[in-house]
Amino acid sequence: MYYAKKISGRFRLDKREEGLKMVSEFWNSNMSKVQGLKGFMFILDPYNPELELATNITVWESKQFMDELYLHNASYSTILEKIQQMTDGELKRSEYIVLDFKRN
Repeated sequence: MYYAKKISGRFRLDKREEGLKMVSEFWNSNMSKVQGLKGFMFILDPYNPELELATNITVWESKQFMDELYLHNASYSTILEKIQQMTDGELKRSEYIVLDFKRN
């Protein structure tokens, strides 16, 4: 059974490009390094770009692997601190059980 973590937040307008790049680079550089990480999506709402809402969804082999990164990984904690300084308000977090996940 796979698990997913969804994190959404609104970047301040003056920090949007920098923040988007930082998140994308973090996940792209860690795809093959982080144990249990099966994939990620980083998305923006194309119908409401003025909201600046970005959503990151990661898919994990197990809840234990997911929790290990989000709760105990120093490089993730560092980037999270930087991202939180670029956003308006709190980041919204949700966890899910993935019922079906396919990749090519």
